[in-house]
Amino acid sequence: MFAATARPVAAAALAALSLVAGCSPGTVVPAPVPRTSTTLLARVGDDTIAIERYTRTAKTMEGLVVTRRPLARVGRYSVELAPNGLPTRADYSLRDGDGAALPGGMQSLSARFTRDSVVLVGHRTSGDTTSRFTVRGAAFPFVNDSYALYELALGRLSATGRDSILCELVPLAMSTRQAIPRAMRVTGPADVRIDYDGSPLLLRHDGHGAIVSVDGSRTALKVNVTRIGFDADLEAIARAWKASEQGAPAGQSSTPK
Repeated sequence: MFAATARPVAAAALAALSLVAGCSPGTVVPAPVPRTSTTLLARVGDDTIAIERYTRTAKTMEGLVVTRRPLARVGRYSVELAPNGLPTRADYSLRDGDGAALPGGMQSLSARFTRDSVVLVGHRTSGDTTSRFTVRGAAFPFVNDSYALYELALGRLSATGRDSILCELVPLAMSTRQAIPRAMRVTGPADVRIDYDGSPLLLRHDGHGAIVSVDGSRTALKVNVTRIGFDADLEAIARAWKASEQGAPAGQSSTPK
């Protein structure tokens, strides 16, 4: 089942690499450097749909994502990295906007990455659930509304010394049964294109492998992501979003609409 469904997608992603023009030979992503706290703001039109704060070192990456699409949620992830920059383990939890556990949901999820497979373990109070599937190539964790995690693939692209890579994204959910192939290619000194289901998701980095902006206007996401220069209280923002869903006074927050 995996081979039957993933092979056409992978072939399309590889074909997309050959169609990208404008990349001069030898242009590669610079080697990533450790990042202190960084915040990304994701919007669709004038509406803020998600905010992400994260830190990255040579060995780990940790982040907090608050989103309001379709409902207020608070997600936390941590990723352990091997010396070559590939993930060895990822942990993820998702809670309601007010911090409460989701009814019937998992307490957390863990993913273990090996050379050719990923093992997912969902942790519930009633016990753990495990699944395994095959991956082909460099695999990276994926979380909805997280764009910082693309930095891990940028780091791998840098390590290869090439200007393109075919990686596989692994959604951190127990329903995941296969990875999602994504082709990435350098298109300029600070620009990288990701083939997103046949449309370009355009990343711009700061010259050190850290994301400055993401333009998804030509994809189904229609999202625009920018790095912002302040650390907002993301959990307070999530509580405000949750309160607005329930029609209660949400108070004021430091985030744009």
